[in-house]
Amino acid sequence: MSDPPVLAARAPAERRRGAMRAAWPSLLLALAACAIPITFRDPVTYERLCDLKVECLDVLERADGAFRAETAEEVHRARLGLKKLLARELGKGESNAETAAQIQKLLELFSDQVEELARGDVAARLGPGYAAAARGQLAEAFDIAIETEALKNREGG
Repeated sequence: MSDPPVLAARAPAERRRGAMRAAWPSLLLALAACAIPITFRDPVTYERLCDLKVECLDVLERADGAFRAETAEEVHRARLGLKKLLARELGKGESNAETAAQIQKLLELFSDQVEELARGDVAARLGPGYAAAARGQLAEAFDIAIETEALKNREGG
């Protein structure tokens, strides 16, 4: 009669071992998933840079060398978009410092150009080609940031 209690005590241990054997495939799958490198591929940043390029250049083009009162709201929205994107990139940490630095430069360049427009009569002070040259400079800076982000996305990190 002593055998049945011993067998009964072995049953939970056998069940635990069986459960452990069943858990191994899941554990191995979880470990394998951890071994896959995490990349910073981010199509959202690419898309936002493309959108902001269009918005910022449109503001400068429609201002056409003179800052108007109705332009203020558009400038605010464009700056806010750049600031939001910058905050998002800074939040990604050191591995995204290059993108954050590019966006910071874009924000500074756009702000400087808008300030020139706000001072009034850009054509008389800086020459008739200033507004077009400013737009070209900003477009080129955006193109560099966009291409850098596209390259990161193609390379997967």
